[in-house]
Amino acid sequence: MAQMVAMESIDLNDTTVTIPAELPEEQIHIETAEERTTETYCPDAIGHVLATHIGKRTRILDGSFTYVELMKHYSSSLDDPDWQKENLYERLLRRAKTEDLSEVSGIGCLYQSGVDRLGRPVIVFCGKWFPAHNIDLEKALLYLIYLLDPIVKGDYVIAYFHTLTGSNNYPSLQWLKDVYSILPYKYERLLRRAKTEDLSEVSGIGCLYQSGVDRLGRPVIVFCGKWFPAHNIDLEKALLYLIYLLDPIVKGDYVIAYFHTLTGSNNYPSLQWLKDVYSILPYKYKKNLKAFYIVHPTFWTKMMTWWFTTFMAPAIKTKVHSLPGVEHLYSAIAKDQLEIPAYITEYDMATNGIHYFQPVTNTSSPASKGSPPLAIPGCP
Repeated sequence: MAQMVAMESIDLNDTTVTIPAELPEEQIHIETAEERTTETYCPDAIGHVLATHIGKRTRILDGSFTYVELMKHYSSSLDDPDWQKENLYERLLRRAKTEDLSEVSGIGCLYQSGVDRLGRPVIVFCGKWFPAHNIDLEKALLYLIYLLDPIVKGDYVIAYFHTLTGSNNYPSLQWLKDVYSILPYKYERLLRRAKTEDLSEVSGIGCLYQSGVDRLGRPVIVFCGKWFPAHNIDLEKALLYLIYLLDPIVKGDYVIAYFHTLTGSNNYPSLQWLKDVYSILPYKYKKNLKAFYIVHPTFWTKMMTWWFTTFMAPAIKTKVHSLPGVEHLYSAIAKDQLEIPAYITEYDMATNGIHYFQPVTNTSSPASKGSPPLAIPGCP
């Protein structure tokens, strides 16, 4: 008998719905009155929760979370597809390690067969033996994950044999697209390349680097827009260098200071490239980014930033802060922790003057006792 909880009986503000670990997944159900009027289910996965919903109806299959947290991730303005995708894979991997997949493995269409001449594992797929229209495709995906997960942590190759394959062996393009979107290996491959390839072409430009820490001890990543030759650089290597620099940093909290000072059209990569980069970077990049400061923004920059964070990157929208001058940044980052090119400070003085802003910081000095805490952008 399933455990039923009517949604109207839940305090939507702060109640945490905890599902007992000993209950089987199929016996857990949170129901609304609206659900009782329909039998249609729309599967979707979020975090460690696999849920189906129509309107406000939600069927919870596992996890411990607040209803508000759950619905937050169904909101189109706050939703983070990468967060969903990353955790969906982890859930499928757990299932792959525990479920009976003999129905697929017994077919013999997918298996490892030795190594190539460079010692890399070889995965063989025989198309003729894959009964695309007479197999549980979800179990096929689980078996693919079960077989490949321990292998793809290093280099590997795939040999696909199309020999005598017919229409009955072809899964739909949508299924292939879904599988490709779930597998999280693109970033891992780029990370391996970033650690082995020569990226001096990008690192030598000096447009992206770490510069000290902010007032809360979080690493500061500086990006100087004027020095980024967007139309005269290998953008793939630029992405590799970004990954090489940030991967060890984004395991914890960090902030980014982007200087738009004297930036021109030759420094702007396409929005499509920015979107691609954002989609490739895993959830930890967005989650642990605590502030993104844009210094010396133009009106056009503000408009494009609003558009990008509203429609492409809503997860970081509240973390973006536009600052009219460098001295505003000193509220969050001490001056001696921020190394920036001379052209930025010269422009700042020419535009804003000298000592135009008195930074405010949280401090424990006697002078501040009894005073209300001072706000720092990106700081709690």
